[in-house]
Amino acid sequence: MAVTATKISTALEFEFRNDPNAFALDDISVQPAPAPMLQAVTQTNGMISLIWSAIPGLAYQVQYNDDVSSGTWNNLGGTVTAISGTLAVSVAVTTSPRRFFRIIMLP
Repeated sequence: MAVTATKISTALEFEFRNDPNAFALDDISVQPAPAPMLQAVTQTNGMISLIWSAIPGLAYQVQYNDDVSSGTWNNLGGTVTAISGTLAVSVAVTTSPRRFFRIIMLP
């Protein structure tokens, strides 16, 4: 089972039984979730599709920016929650001469 921290410092709590001669709580690990990895970008019929790796159950937000030096990112649609190991979104090509995208994982 995977759970997601809600803050930089989050307490872990476990519920278990301690039957006589059967105390067993092991195989617990804490690790950061891997960052989304872009797998493909395609352009077809005026649409750009972004496909990236995802962790089932986690939510992601695609953002865009026409000028990276501004530091301001805009949400592209709403959040999407992964139900498999990949996610994809499609967006219409704009008249902007360039557009930058990023994908962030939400807590």
